Amino acid sequence: MPSMSKKSEIESSRVPVRLQKLLAEAGIGSRRACEVLIKDGRIKVNGLLVTELGTKAIPELDHVTVDGQPIKLPQKAIYLFNKPRKVISSMHDPEGRKCIGDFLGDLSHRVFPVGRLDYDVSGLMVLTNDGEFANRLLHPSFGSKRVYVARVLGNLDEKKMEALLKGVYLPDGVAKLSDVQILIPPSKAYKSAIKLVGQEKTDESIIRVEAQEGRNHFIKRILEAVGHPVSKLSRIQFGPFRLESIEPGSLRQISLKEELLG
Repeated sequence: MPSMSKKSEIESSRVPVRLQKLLAEAGIGSRRACEVLIKDGRIKVNGLLVTELGTKAIPELDHVTVDGQPIKLPQKAIYLFNKPRKVISSMHDPEGRKCIGDFLGDLSHRVFPVGRLDYDVSGLMVLTNDGEFANRLLHPSFGSKRVYVARVLGNLDEKKMEALLKGVYLPDGVAKLSDVQILIPPSKAYKSAIKLVGQEKTDESIIRVEAQEGRNHFIKRILEAVGHPVSKLSRIQFGPFRLESIEPGSLRQISLKEELLG
């Protein structure tokens, strides 16, 4: 079962929606009619009577009833995809290059990628049909965690690591990492990283970095700014979602309720 910290992280990544909107989307009636149902005390959320029009609910997590009868709230699709290198982070490519859409087959939902990864970067991408959810993951104000493993030129010393955490100057402003670690054999994290970015060569290091923003080429640029250009890069976490055992080119649909309840 997920830890409480992960549970809280997943819950916070979901956007609660006004109850009358959810009821209308579930086919109960117009929004105006659903507002009347709420005011008349005919709606319960998780067993509790609600009469305030400002009440919100999360489709994947909350149990809603009308006159005691449960309703099926509209579900949003979320998929996790392990993007291989040399794949475009879009559903279609007018130039005919291999893209995410080539790996999806016939899905029951029409989805789009949340953000992007560079052509030569592998790892976790989130696909969804929920625009509000995507905006929440991407917007800097929510500080969604992005975790990568990288194979870089040179060996980071404490001074360079401190600079990365305090902030370095890039052409589009100051940038900093939330965390940076040098992965050392024979640790489990090091072995996992080798599978993603390959064995380091002479005068290279394998590191794990964490950031809370997604400017273009952010990780590559900040590491190059301190003298350690990236040889290979792979994302292993985005928000509350982790790459874990998803194979390159493979897709896994997730349910937030399953993530919460184990």
